[in-house]
Amino acid sequence: MIRITLVILFLFYSLFAKELNTTLFNGTNEELEKIYTKELKDINSNKIKLSKDDKEQVEYQKILLNKLLKELNYQVKLEKVSDIENMDTFLDNIKKYRAIAYSINSLQKDIIGKKEKLETLKEKINDMSKEDGDLAIKSNQLLYALYHIENKNLKEEQTKLETLLTEYTNSFLNALKSTKLINNHKLKDTILNKEEQLKKLNKDEKSIILALDKALISKDKGLMNLNEKKLELSKKDKIKLVDDIVLIKIEELVVLLKQKKSEFFINFDKFKKFISLNLSDENFKPLLSLFKTLAKEHIGITRSTLADTKSNFLDVVEFTWEKISKPFIPLGENGISILDILKFLSIFIIGFILANFYKKRVNNISNTSIATKTLLANLGFYFLVFLTFVFALRTIGVDLTSLTVLIGALSVGIGFGLQNIVSNFISGIILIFEKSIQIDDIIELENGLKGKVSQINMRSSVITTFDNVDIIIPNGNLMQNNVTNLTFQNDIRRLHVPFGVAYGTDAKEVIKIVLDELKNSELVYINKDKTKIPTIWMTSMNASSVDFNLLVWVNANENKEGKKSSNMSEFLIFIYEVLNKHNIEIPFPQMDVHFKK
Repeated sequence: MIRITLVILFLFYSLFAKELNTTLFNGTNEELEKIYTKELKDINSNKIKLSKDDKEQVEYQKILLNKLLKELNYQVKLEKVSDIENMDTFLDNIKKYRAIAYSINSLQKDIIGKKEKLETLKEKINDMSKEDGDLAIKSNQLLYALYHIENKNLKEEQTKLETLLTEYTNSFLNALKSTKLINNHKLKDTILNKEEQLKKLNKDEKSIILALDKALISKDKGLMNLNEKKLELSKKDKIKLVDDIVLIKIEELVVLLKQKKSEFFINFDKFKKFISLNLSDENFKPLLSLFKTLAKEHIGITRSTLADTKSNFLDVVEFTWEKISKPFIPLGENGISILDILKFLSIFIIGFILANFYKKRVNNISNTSIATKTLLANLGFYFLVFLTFVFALRTIGVDLTSLTVLIGALSVGIGFGLQNIVSNFISGIILIFEKSIQIDDIIELENGLKGKVSQINMRSSVITTFDNVDIIIPNGNLMQNNVTNLTFQNDIRRLHVPFGVAYGTDAKEVIKIVLDELKNSELVYINKDKTKIPTIWMTSMNASSVDFNLLVWVNANENKEGKKSSNMSEFLIFIYEVLNKHNIEIPFPQMDVHFKK
């Protein structure tokens, strides 16, 4: 059902919609002239009284028909290519070539504009019906015909002008081969002189703009008008001067091109750069294309292609350099570009590598204590990193005073989110300078954790337990909590080795036996210091044993002979073996049960 409805609507629309009247623009000029003349005659002979709106439509149709008749008689008149006899006529033809190329560019824009109008008008005509009135429909049909024929004439003119450009190109090629083109040795001096004048004009123009801004701020109308006139005259002088420089540069290029010198390609690149800086590339594209064509034909495709490849590569490099050099972060006096960021990263990475190198070299010094090496390595490392960071910022043009707001925000961040990090960092500095805890010290924390200090860094320290487990502890914890340093002044500490014997055993005999056996044992302990002689204390009398403690001094680290002191386990084994050897009873818990009769 839906399909049938759509078909009916389409047929209804097709019945009442209007299509283009192609007879108004398709056909020979003679046929179209007869149609337009007849239409005009019919309009003029019509005696029917018309309303005001209809009269306006009829008058509009007359104008359109007259324009159509005029377009049928449209003819493109082109001058012939004049012969090139010397450099002056060569340059005159270059000017004509440039003017023709400009005309072609304008025609192309007009053709595109007409095409868009035709498409819009076609849609409008297709949407019209009898309700819009026959006169209005006919007016739009005639307007479409006018646009169509105008577009046709524009395309014809474009084709003829393009043909003329080809003739000019051939004329230039023939002149390069056969015509004597004298080399003016003063060209380079003239170009330099003109370019200096251009620089002065640009400088003067900037001064005028500043003066104009001053007049605008002060609202001095007289001064404003004066500077506006000066600016207008300066721009006119600049346009004339640039045109003169272009012609002189072209003359220089023509001479080099005729002589087939490689210098032509270098100067041609300079010429392109000059145009891109001072003129519209769009107007000079045909001229640049002309010289590329002349170079390929006269110098050779191979040399021209190689030069083009090199030029394109340099253009890509220059374009890339321009893009990465363009500031996009509004920081500092001139802003920050991608190149500045790359420069900053390069300097910072080099500085970071040097700081690491310094740290490794300091850590490898053999005749300095570990604590001193750690202090020098860490402080030097962070100082070099900070110095590199500041230097990198200064190199890319960032004034550190402009970072005041950022530093203020950072201070707030430190006060809240970074408080612990900064606290640990400062604690690390205090630990390094105070030396209350040093590398290789054996410490015990409040939670009972015991181990050797293996690293003291700026933020945290590493404690290696006797089970060889590395535990990272923030420096703030070491500063704020109680820490027992078992080797603060030296690494000597006293072991309390507990043991017990049965009741009835001679205590003095036990002490004498253990100490005598200890002297003859292979256990490593401090025995040459009279103030640290091993001794045995009787500590208690328990339910089933008499308890003693062997007090012996040992080194936490290796002694002067490079030997490690014996540990608790070795001393306990020693006492156990000594007691067994001398048949001294080692008690153990027991319970006696007595029965009453």
